[in-house]
Amino acid sequence: MANSISALAMNREEVQHQLPKIQPGDCHLWRLSLEESEKGLARLTQYLSSEERKRAEHFLVPAPRLQYIVTRSALRLLLGSYLGIPCETIQFCLNQYGKPSLPPPLAQLRFNVSHSGKLALIAISKEVDVGVDIEHHRLLNDGPGLAKMILCQEDLDQWLELSPNDQFRAFYQAWTRKEAVAKALGYGLTLDFKHLRVSFTPTAQTQLINIEPNLGVAREWTLIDINAGDGYSAALAARTSKIKLMQYMLPPEFLYRTHVIA
Repeated sequence: MANSISALAMNREEVQHQLPKIQPGDCHLWRLSLEESEKGLARLTQYLSSEERKRAEHFLVPAPRLQYIVTRSALRLLLGSYLGIPCETIQFCLNQYGKPSLPPPLAQLRFNVSHSGKLALIAISKEVDVGVDIEHHRLLNDGPGLAKMILCQEDLDQWLELSPNDQFRAFYQAWTRKEAVAKALGYGLTLDFKHLRVSFTPTAQTQLINIEPNLGVAREWTLIDINAGDGYSAALAARTSKIKLMQYMLPPEFLYRTHVIA
């Protein structure tokens, strides 16, 4: 069960006191509800960079725009609180596949974000590459066709042997686990998911089974299912065999109170 904090910080000391301490090998996973965030959207936009604001303006549909602004603002506020710096001053570096990171000397703090439906997950770790994915369940109009896109032939054969209900759940488990690994690697959706083998059948233990040799060794990874509630599947991947995962609920007050770093 996720913990909750009261993060109504007004200066650097209070910020660092309110947030849990993060140590090397830790991963703090923050869960954020997007249901009641629209009222403060204009205020949250002020935390974004000019480039992020332009990107937000490109969303023509309100829901994805809200998801982006709230999640990105929450990420900035959390990182600023961990680092003890104004969130507006944070600058991100992008790798060739578009994954953001912090520049040196702040790069030891690593993060990944995912949002779907009414929920967002923000993973923040220290000295460990992490990836997180959450998916709101939707009807699979062509389940076999979608499964064929992400599963190798051996795994597809296993998937086809499952009952329709198990196929539905197994597809989302396979997808979120694979995307979490791909995001931790820094490739995201540019990676061919067939090159990653993860467990997905109902009785199998959650794990990364196989990965291309140039991307690492499967046993050196940690793969964890995240209970995001009914109607969701979620997973977290860490590029280490040992990680200390702590889960927290991010209260709305954290977003809408004034954050000033002295």
